[in-house]
Amino acid sequence: MRYIQNKDVAWRMVDHEAVLVEPTTSLVVGLSTSGALLWEFLENAHTVDEMVDLLQQRFDDQLREQLQTDTQAFLDELMRESLLVET
Repeated sequence: MRYIQNKDVAWRMVDHEAVLVEPTTSLVVGLSTSGALLWEFLENAHTVDEMVDLLQQRFDDQLREQLQTDTQAFLDELMRESLLVET
């Protein structure tokens, strides 16, 4: 399964963090530095493993298993809020 940004979501980077606005519900979501990194990466469709690879390159002190768990939780939350779509 691949994930990509919902193109209807407005977003902006602010000091290495991202602010997302879902237009239908006016939901505003703030993303940390790692979340913002993934969000930018999701301008194109990627798998969980591709995202974990990106994070592991950036945060090499983190265990892959923990990155996998955290990334999946991040994606699940963004999917629940209609900020991402599956391709």
